[in-house]
Amino acid sequence: MKNFKCDNCTSADLPFVYNPYQSTRGVKVHICSGCGLVQSLPRIAHVKDRPRKVTSGAAWGNVRYGKGFITHKSINIISKFCNLNTIENLCDVGANRGSFINKIHEEFPSLKVTAIEPDVRVIDDYFKHDKLELIFDRVENVEINPKTFDFIYSAHTLEHLESPFTTLQKLRKWIKDDGLCYFEVPNLDFINSTDIIEEFFIDKHTYHYSKKSFYDLIVSAGFEVVKDGEFIDNENITLICKPSVNKSINLKDSDFVKYTTNQLQKYDESFKKNLTALKSASEKLKLLCADNNVAFWGAGRIFDSFVVNGGFEVKSLKALVDKELPKYVKDMHGKKVLYPSELQNIEIDIIVIASRAYEDEIISEINSMNLTSKVIPYQDLVKI
Repeated sequence: MKNFKCDNCTSADLPFVYNPYQSTRGVKVHICSGCGLVQSLPRIAHVKDRPRKVTSGAAWGNVRYGKGFITHKSINIISKFCNLNTIENLCDVGANRGSFINKIHEEFPSLKVTAIEPDVRVIDDYFKHDKLELIFDRVENVEINPKTFDFIYSAHTLEHLESPFTTLQKLRKWIKDDGLCYFEVPNLDFINSTDIIEEFFIDKHTYHYSKKSFYDLIVSAGFEVVKDGEFIDNENITLICKPSVNKSINLKDSDFVKYTTNQLQKYDESFKKNLTALKSASEKLKLLCADNNVAFWGAGRIFDSFVVNGGFEVKSLKALVDKELPKYVKDMHGKKVLYPSELQNIEIDIIVIASRAYEDEIISEINSMNLTSKVIPYQDLVKI
């Protein structure tokens, strides 16, 4: 294997710690024995035109719709620190399908936006206007004049790169001295959850950040978190940052390395245990379907795990619904994926919710449609 070095501290001591479930790219998870940054190796270059894969395993990816879920949250957070009516230039690094820049233009039409996105297949999703500059390339290849932007938005992009540190140093040059940045990555602490039935370490993520390792990256690259600019939940780490002086900090932390290694070992055991529990959960779901009209709300990774790992037969379901997936995927395991509104035309006795972060939102939507169906979180079936 190529002699890889840790992106945070440059150590070459990166022992193997975990083998991702159903990886199709042969990547394995390693940990830096110096600073504790968790990273997948080998660092495989971006695969152009990689096919869509809706799976509970490590091969998940390229549906390209996840960032749309956080657009409303992102703008609300940004509005606490920046008046977007008064700035001139904003950059979205990893614009994806354009959900963020489209919403920005809708609410702040005079704001000039630069969108950097390597996937030309999403161009039809962008609102075209004279305030938008599209750069279809990987951010690593893009050169922009120093101190161009008042605000830089980068959500769920850094973890995909070969060197987030190098890219952040580039963004540090692009941002104005009084500018702000929004950085968001998946939270490694998610692996402490007890209800995981889908692989966290997906093939397309090169780095897996905890709060400490993400702060190490941000500070080393020349940024600091503004006052009250930290927003961390079970699934994401979000930081509002401003440029600062590059600091030489000691990233070595043997206690953190031991703690993180232990986290990974517990995750490995818990994940395998949960997949085994899915077999009995799928039997319970099958029995429910035998006596009731059952809808499964959420056609993504959790649903796939019920089918692939639990052996659930999708023909037992009355309906399979998802708020976003029908735009990009017609069916899952041979079952047509419907929009939630279509449930109003179907007699449904029970709705199984296959979501953690959006469970309350889904229940609210069920109530708004005046559905009288009984609601069951998927965790109740698995009894995790």
